[in-house]
Amino acid sequence: MNDILAILLSLCSFVAVVVPIAFVTRALQRRLEARLPATLPYSWGFYFGCLAVAGGTLLGAIGGLATVASGLAGAWKDVVFNAGVTVFCMVQAVCGWFIIRRKRWAWVIGTILSINPMVWVANAIYGRNRWKEFAGIPYGPARTENEGYELLHVATKLEVEGRVQGALALYQRIVEECPDTTAAQDAQKSIESLRTRIG
Repeated sequence: MNDILAILLSLCSFVAVVVPIAFVTRALQRRLEARLPATLPYSWGFYFGCLAVAGGTLLGAIGGLATVASGLAGAWKDVVFNAGVTVFCMVQAVCGWFIIRRKRWAWVIGTILSINPMVWVANAIYGRNRWKEFAGIPYGPARTENEGYELLHVATKLEVEGRVQGALALYQRIVEECPDTTAAQDAQKSIESLRTRIG
């Protein structure tokens, strides 16, 4: 009977964590597509990052409580072990946050810390396809990734505010200043979309 309860509890915990993360992942992917339509999909990256944040934070909190409980009981070997687990989990949570933000260093460290050979292989393949995006290279030598995001963000904000001509001008500037880049592709799609809407 206890085995059945343990299995049901594990299943409920899995569903309680994984289902909300799936919804968050989908929302983050939609936001990325709206902001940068020409960028490769990043669903697995968002999922992996969210899972690291949720799991690392939850397990880190449990490890912290176990550390305190072990200290109060005078079990100093357990204190050291539990403190190590807590730090490990919190590092995973921090990496997860930066994986969501598409940082190369976080992708590498988070993958290694997953301690799962299947994740290592999957992330090696997935990360290789997005390696240049992690470093900001698709935005061209004249602009860093953050600058490309910033220009597109400003143009999108102008568009949302109804300042269509200003948005068009900025999108056009991105196309001209960053030819053959992801930013230019995104800007060109936005130009075409805007021109279709305004007739």
